[in-house]
Amino acid sequence: MDSFKNGTFDFEFINLPIFDQPELLGPTVTPDINGSIYWMPKDKVGVVGGGVEPRMQIRYLPKAMAGGITNRIITEWHTGALAPTPTNSLMVWHTDWYTNQGLECLGTNVFAKQRIV
Repeated sequence: MDSFKNGTFDFEFINLPIFDQPELLGPTVTPDINGSIYWMPKDKVGVVGGGVEPRMQIRYLPKAMAGGITNRIITEWHTGALAPTPTNSLMVWHTDWYTNQGLECLGTNVFAKQRIV
């Protein structure tokens, strides 16, 4: 079952494979996460100063480094002897990308976690 309706509420269930990564979540944390349901509304919430924002969204922070090519969300830079501007004697054209971003949750007082058996 992926979803169901109860009265005026629509419930949707999703699987988050990131919770199955042992490198991120140790053995003491995984049983608690796998044995729980998290309830989060998908609506918008009023913010200070007026207006509304999505309850969950990705927030991008300004780039934390100088140089490179950027669109203010992702910075790209090239290194190596084959790069457009050579940076060393290593015969490669190496490209890196960097971004500062995270999940922003507003109005978390209505989020819930339910332990299941």
